[in-house]
Amino acid sequence: MPELRPLLSMQPFLSVMHAKAHSTKCEIVWSGRNLEGAGSTAGEEVEMVNSFLSRCAITTKYMTKSARNDMLTVHAMGWNRRKQENLHVVLAKRYVKTITMLEGETQKMKDTCEELGCPEDKVQQWVNDVRDWATNDNTSGDNQSLQIEKLFLGLCQKKAFLYRQTDSNKIRQLRRKRLRQEKTKLLAAIRQYNTGQPPETEIQEEEVERRLSAEQQTTDSLIWPWEVQSDESVSILAQKKVFDAYMGKRRLVEERAIIVREMRQHCLYLRSQADKIRMQMQHVSCGGHSDMTQEGERWIS
Repeated sequence: MPELRPLLSMQPFLSVMHAKAHSTKCEIVWSGRNLEGAGSTAGEEVEMVNSFLSRCAITTKYMTKSARNDMLTVHAMGWNRRKQENLHVVLAKRYVKTITMLEGETQKMKDTCEELGCPEDKVQQWVNDVRDWATNDNTSGDNQSLQIEKLFLGLCQKKAFLYRQTDSNKIRQLRRKRLRQEKTKLLAAIRQYNTGQPPETEIQEEEVERRLSAEQQTTDSLIWPWEVQSDESVSILAQKKVFDAYMGKRRLVEERAIIVREMRQHCLYLRSQADKIRMQMQHVSCGGHSDMTQEGERWIS
Protein backbone atom coordinates (compact mmCIF):
# COMPACT_ATOMS: atom_id res chain seq x y z
CA MET A 1 0.00 0.00 0.00
CA PRO A 2 1.61 3.29 -1.09
CA GLU A 3 0.10 5.29 1.77
CA LEU A 4 1.91 3.05 4.29
CA ARG A 5 5.31 3.28 2.62
CA PRO A 6 6.54 6.10 4.94
CA LEU A 7 6.25 3.62 7.82
CA LEU A 8 9.30 1.81 6.45
CA SER A 9 11.49 4.82 7.24
CA MET A 10 10.21 5.31 10.80
CA GLN A 11 12.76 5.73 13.59
CA PRO A 12 12.30 4.04 16.96
CA PHE A 13 12.36 6.17 20.08
CA LEU A 14 12.13 5.79 23.82
CA SER A 15 8.95 6.86 25.56
CA VAL A 16 9.30 10.07 27.52
CA MET A 17 8.94 8.33 30.89
CA HIS A 18 11.11 5.32 30.01
CA ALA A 19 13.92 7.56 28.71
CA LYS A 20 14.38 9.04 32.19
CA ALA A 21 15.91 5.74 33.31
CA HIS A 22 18.66 6.03 30.67
CA SER A 23 21.82 8.09 30.60
CA THR A 24 21.68 11.74 29.58
CA LYS A 25 23.35 11.12 26.21
CA CYS A 26 21.03 8.21 25.43
CA GLU A 27 18.03 10.36 26.34
CA ILE A 28 19.16 13.17 24.04
CA VAL A 29 19.61 10.81 21.08
CA TRP A 30 16.64 8.46 21.49
CA SER A 31 13.96 10.16 23.61
CA GLY A 32 10.74 10.92 21.75
CA ARG A 33 10.87 14.44 23.16
CA ASN A 34 14.03 15.11 21.14
CA LEU A 35 13.20 13.42 17.80
CA GLU A 36 11.67 15.19 14.82
CA GLY A 37 8.09 14.25 14.00
CA ALA A 38 7.21 12.73 17.39
CA GLY A 39 4.94 15.57 18.45
CA SER A 40 4.01 15.69 22.12
CA THR A 41 3.27 11.98 22.40
CA ALA A 42 4.46 10.25 25.55
CA GLY A 43 4.99 6.98 23.69
CA GLU A 44 2.62 5.11 26.02
CA GLU A 45 -0.68 5.49 24.12
CA VAL A 46 -0.91 1.79 23.34
CA GLU A 47 -1.11 1.15 27.09
CA MET A 48 -4.49 2.92 27.11
CA VAL A 49 -5.92 0.22 24.84
CA ASN A 50 -4.28 -2.53 26.89
CA SER A 51 -5.69 -1.04 30.08
CA PHE A 52 -9.18 -0.98 28.54
CA LEU A 53 -8.93 -4.62 27.42
CA SER A 54 -7.41 -5.77 30.72
CA ARG A 55 -10.84 -5.62 32.37
CA CYS A 56 -11.65 -8.81 30.44
CA ALA A 57 -8.82 -10.74 32.08
CA ILE A 58 -10.83 -12.08 35.03
CA THR A 59 -13.64 -13.49 32.87
CA THR A 60 -11.78 -14.53 29.73
CA LYS A 61 -9.30 -16.71 31.64
CA TYR A 62 -12.08 -19.25 32.23
CA MET A 63 -13.43 -19.14 28.66
CA THR A 64 -12.69 -21.33 25.70
CA LYS A 65 -10.43 -19.97 22.99
CA SER A 66 -13.28 -19.07 20.62
CA ALA A 67 -15.32 -17.35 23.34
CA ARG A 68 -12.24 -15.46 24.49
CA ASN A 69 -11.58 -14.20 20.96
CA ASP A 70 -15.21 -13.10 20.62
CA MET A 71 -15.13 -11.24 23.94
CA LEU A 72 -11.91 -9.38 23.09
CA THR A 73 -13.24 -8.58 19.62
CA VAL A 74 -16.43 -7.09 21.05
CA HIS A 75 -14.46 -4.94 23.49
CA ALA A 76 -12.07 -3.78 20.75
CA MET A 77 -15.03 -2.84 18.56
CA GLY A 78 -16.53 -0.98 21.51
CA TRP A 79 -13.28 0.93 22.00
CA ASN A 80 -13.24 1.91 18.32
CA ARG A 81 -16.89 2.96 18.39
CA ARG A 82 -16.42 5.10 21.49
CA LYS A 83 -13.35 6.69 19.95
CA GLN A 84 -15.24 7.40 16.72
CA GLU A 85 -18.17 9.00 18.53
CA ASN A 86 -16.00 11.21 20.76
CA LEU A 87 -13.17 12.00 18.34
CA HIS A 88 -14.40 15.52 17.50
CA VAL A 89 -14.49 16.46 21.19
CA VAL A 90 -11.09 14.90 21.90
CA LEU A 91 -9.44 16.68 18.96
CA ALA A 92 -10.89 20.04 20.00
CA LYS A 93 -9.65 19.62 23.59
CA ARG A 94 -6.23 18.49 22.38
CA TYR A 95 -5.95 21.52 20.11
CA VAL A 96 -6.84 24.00 22.87
CA LYS A 97 -4.45 22.28 25.29
CA THR A 98 -1.63 22.24 22.74
CA ILE A 99 -2.04 25.93 21.90
CA THR A 100 -1.96 26.84 25.60
CA MET A 101 1.13 24.71 26.23
CA LEU A 102 2.84 26.12 23.12
CA GLU A 103 2.40 29.67 24.39
CA GLY A 104 3.92 28.65 27.71
CA GLU A 105 6.87 26.84 26.09
CA THR A 106 7.53 29.80 23.79
CA GLN A 107 7.72 32.14 26.78
CA LYS A 108 9.85 29.61 28.69
CA MET A 109 12.34 29.38 25.83
CA LYS A 110 12.52 33.17 25.60
CA ASP A 111 13.17 33.48 29.34
CA THR A 112 15.79 30.70 29.25
CA CYS A 113 17.69 32.35 26.40
CA GLU A 114 17.64 35.71 28.19
CA GLU A 115 18.80 34.13 31.44
CA LEU A 116 21.71 32.28 29.81
CA GLY A 117 22.62 35.05 27.37
CA CYS A 118 21.88 33.05 24.24
CA PRO A 119 20.87 35.26 21.26
CA GLU A 120 18.21 33.99 18.89
CA ASP A 121 20.69 33.41 16.07
CA LYS A 122 22.78 31.14 18.34
CA VAL A 123 19.99 28.81 19.49
CA GLN A 124 20.36 26.37 16.59
CA GLN A 125 24.13 26.26 17.09
CA TRP A 126 23.71 25.38 20.77
CA VAL A 127 21.20 22.68 19.85
CA ASN A 128 23.66 21.18 17.36
CA ASP A 129 26.44 21.36 19.95
CA VAL A 130 24.36 19.35 22.43
CA ARG A 131 23.58 16.73 19.78
CA ASP A 132 27.25 16.47 18.82
CA TRP A 133 28.16 16.11 22.49
CA ALA A 134 25.60 13.33 22.94
CA THR A 135 26.70 11.36 19.86
CA ASN A 136 30.42 11.77 20.56
CA ASP A 137 31.61 8.95 22.82
CA ASN A 138 34.33 10.38 25.03
CA THR A 139 34.57 7.52 27.50
CA SER A 140 37.57 8.15 29.73
CA GLY A 141 37.96 4.52 30.70
CA ASP A 142 38.09 5.39 34.41
CA ASN A 143 36.69 2.40 36.28
CA GLN A 144 35.55 4.57 39.18
CA SER A 145 33.47 6.91 37.02
CA LEU A 146 32.00 3.98 35.08
CA GLN A 147 31.01 2.29 38.34
CA ILE A 148 29.23 5.45 39.52
CA GLU A 149 27.30 5.71 36.25
CA LYS A 150 26.41 2.01 36.41
CA LEU A 151 25.09 2.27 39.97
CA PHE A 152 23.11 5.42 39.23
CA LEU A 153 21.44 4.10 36.07
CA GLY A 154 20.75 0.77 37.76
CA LEU A 155 18.93 2.56 40.58
CA CYS A 156 16.90 4.67 38.12
CA GLN A 157 15.81 1.62 36.13
CA LYS A 158 14.93 -0.45 39.19
CA LYS A 159 12.90 2.39 40.69
CA ALA A 160 11.06 2.84 37.39
CA PHE A 161 10.05 -0.85 37.30
CA LEU A 162 9.40 -1.24 41.04
CA TYR A 163 5.60 -1.24 40.67
CA ARG A 164 5.43 -2.41 37.07
CA GLN A 165 7.15 -5.77 37.57
CA THR A 166 5.96 -6.62 41.10
CA ASP A 167 2.44 -7.21 42.39
CA SER A 168 3.25 -8.11 45.99
CA ASN A 169 4.10 -5.77 48.87
CA LYS A 170 6.45 -8.40 50.28
CA ILE A 171 8.51 -8.49 47.08
CA ARG A 172 8.49 -4.68 46.87
CA GLN A 173 9.79 -4.49 50.43
CA LEU A 174 12.72 -6.76 49.55
CA ARG A 175 13.49 -4.72 46.44
CA ARG A 176 13.33 -1.45 48.38
CA LYS A 177 15.87 -2.90 50.81
CA ARG A 178 18.19 -3.70 47.89
CA LEU A 179 17.64 -0.21 46.49
CA ARG A 180 18.70 1.33 49.80
CA GLN A 181 21.81 -0.85 49.84
CA GLU A 182 22.74 0.13 46.28
CA LYS A 183 22.08 3.80 47.05
CA THR A 184 24.48 3.55 50.00
CA LYS A 185 27.12 2.06 47.67
CA LEU A 186 26.53 4.87 45.17
CA LEU A 187 26.93 7.64 47.75
CA ALA A 188 30.07 5.95 49.12
CA ALA A 189 31.54 5.76 45.60
CA ILE A 190 30.71 9.45 45.04
CA ARG A 191 32.44 10.47 48.29
CA GLN A 192 35.47 8.42 47.31
CA TYR A 193 35.52 10.10 43.88
CA ASN A 194 35.24 13.58 45.40
CA THR A 195 38.29 12.96 47.60
CA GLY A 196 41.13 15.01 46.17
CA GLN A 197 38.97 16.57 43.42
CA PRO A 198 38.79 20.37 43.01
CA PRO A 199 35.42 21.89 43.98
CA GLU A 200 34.38 22.59 40.38
CA THR A 201 34.73 18.92 39.39
CA GLU A 202 33.08 17.36 42.44
CA ILE A 203 29.82 15.43 42.17
CA GLN A 204 27.03 17.10 44.12
CA GLU A 205 25.44 14.47 46.37
CA GLU A 206 22.33 16.63 46.84
CA GLU A 207 21.74 16.71 43.08
CA VAL A 208 22.12 12.93 42.81
CA GLU A 209 19.69 12.34 45.70
CA ARG A 210 17.23 14.80 44.16
CA ARG A 211 17.25 12.86 40.90
CA LEU A 212 16.75 9.57 42.73
CA SER A 213 13.94 10.91 44.93
CA ALA A 214 10.46 9.80 43.86
CA GLU A 215 8.93 12.88 45.51
CA GLN A 216 11.02 15.34 43.47
CA GLN A 217 10.86 14.18 39.88
CA THR A 218 12.56 16.62 37.52
CA THR A 219 13.11 16.95 33.81
CA ASP A 220 16.68 18.20 34.26
CA SER A 221 19.33 15.77 33.12
CA LEU A 222 22.25 14.79 35.30
CA ILE A 223 25.59 15.48 33.60
CA TRP A 224 28.67 14.05 35.27
CA PRO A 225 31.82 16.15 35.70
CA TRP A 226 33.89 13.84 33.46
CA GLU A 227 31.41 14.38 30.61
CA VAL A 228 32.09 18.13 30.50
CA GLN A 229 34.97 19.23 28.29
CA SER A 230 37.29 21.73 29.96
CA ASP A 231 37.92 23.66 26.70
CA GLU A 232 34.25 24.47 26.06
CA SER A 233 33.53 28.19 25.77
CA VAL A 234 29.93 27.68 26.97
CA SER A 235 28.94 25.20 29.67
CA ILE A 236 27.19 22.11 28.35
CA LEU A 237 24.74 22.49 31.24
CA ALA A 238 23.64 25.89 29.91
CA GLN A 239 23.40 24.56 26.36
CA LYS A 240 21.33 21.60 27.59
CA LYS A 241 18.77 23.95 29.17
CA VAL A 242 18.35 25.81 25.87
CA PHE A 243 18.20 22.45 24.06
CA ASP A 244 15.37 21.21 26.31
CA ALA A 245 13.38 24.44 25.89
CA TYR A 246 13.86 24.39 22.11
CA MET A 247 12.80 20.74 21.81
CA GLY A 248 9.75 21.32 24.00
CA LYS A 249 8.61 24.10 21.69
CA ARG A 250 9.37 22.13 18.51
CA ARG A 251 7.37 19.10 19.64
CA LEU A 252 4.33 21.25 20.39
CA VAL A 253 4.56 22.93 16.98
CA GLU A 254 4.57 19.45 15.43
CA GLU A 255 1.67 18.38 17.64
CA ARG A 256 -0.37 21.37 16.45
CA ALA A 257 0.20 20.39 12.82
CA ILE A 258 -0.66 16.74 13.58
CA ILE A 259 -3.94 17.71 15.26
CA VAL A 260 -4.93 20.00 12.38
CA ARG A 261 -4.27 17.15 9.93
CA GLU A 262 -6.33 14.75 12.05
CA MET A 263 -9.17 17.29 12.21
CA ARG A 264 -9.14 17.62 8.43
CA GLN A 265 -9.23 13.85 7.98
CA HIS A 266 -12.08 13.51 10.46
CA CYS A 267 -14.10 16.21 8.67
CA LEU A 268 -13.62 14.39 5.36
CA TYR A 269 -14.77 11.16 6.98
CA LEU A 270 -17.90 12.80 8.43
CA ARG A 271 -18.72 14.32 5.04
CA SER A 272 -18.42 10.92 3.37
CA GLN A 273 -20.72 9.42 5.99
CA ALA A 274 -23.23 12.24 5.43
CA ASP A 275 -23.18 11.57 1.68
CA LYS A 276 -23.90 7.89 2.32
CA ILE A 277 -26.85 8.77 4.54
CA ARG A 278 -28.28 11.10 1.87
CA MET A 279 -27.99 8.36 -0.72
CA GLN A 280 -29.72 5.89 1.60
CA MET A 281 -32.51 8.38 2.30
CA GLN A 282 -33.00 9.03 -1.39
CA HIS A 283 -33.01 5.30 -2.12
CA VAL A 284 -35.56 4.57 0.60
CA SER A 285 -37.79 7.49 -0.38
CA CYS A 286 -37.96 6.12 -3.94
CA GLY A 287 -39.27 2.82 -2.63
CA GLY A 288 -36.04 0.89 -3.03
CA HIS A 289 -34.81 -1.81 -0.67
CA SER A 290 -31.91 -1.12 1.65
CA ASP A 291 -29.55 -3.31 3.62
CA MET A 292 -30.42 -1.38 6.78
CA THR A 293 -32.58 -2.76 9.55
CA GLN A 294 -36.24 -1.84 9.85
CA GLU A 295 -35.47 0.44 12.78
CA GLY A 296 -32.86 2.32 10.72
CA GLU A 297 -35.28 2.75 7.81
CA ARG A 298 -37.96 4.01 10.20
CA TRP A 299 -35.61 6.67 11.59
CA ILE A 300 -34.58 7.81 8.09
CA SER A 301 -38.16 8.02 6.89
